[in-house]
Amino acid sequence: MVLFLAFIALFVGTLAFAVLFGDWPERWGAAIFAAAWLLTQIGMAGFDADNTQANPYVAIVDLMLLVALVVLALRCDRYWPMWAASFQIPSLIVTTLTLIGANSDMRVYMNGTAVWAWLQMIALALATWRYRRTKVKAASIVL
Repeated sequence: MVLFLAFIALFVGTLAFAVLFGDWPERWGAAIFAAAWLLTQIGMAGFDADNTQANPYVAIVDLMLLVALVVLALRCDRYWPMWAASFQIPSLIVTTLTLIGANSDMRVYMNGTAVWAWLQMIALALATWRYRRTKVKAASIVL
């Protein structure tokens, strides 16, 4: 439960930081992650509340998240969307393996998807921090 609450704090903090201090790629990234979270919550509503099996709706949302991150990576001049998309691939693989029955251990599924979400948030937070730092340095050089 502590890790879950820590992730929620990281998630909300990172999205707020990206929206307030990022440029358009970071803001779009925050919107993409927020939409994926919302769609995941909708997909999980009423589906196996005790988490004893993988949810195909969540797998579809994960695939849509991957596509959105790849499109963002192709449209901007930042590296973080490529990193975030690459972190999404192993999560999608674990979900797919669980859905087809190759993985029956739900701890592997839950941890195998969660670790990559942490890395995605860290990538977005670092990218936003770097953008802000570069913007502040550029402003101080002009003055």
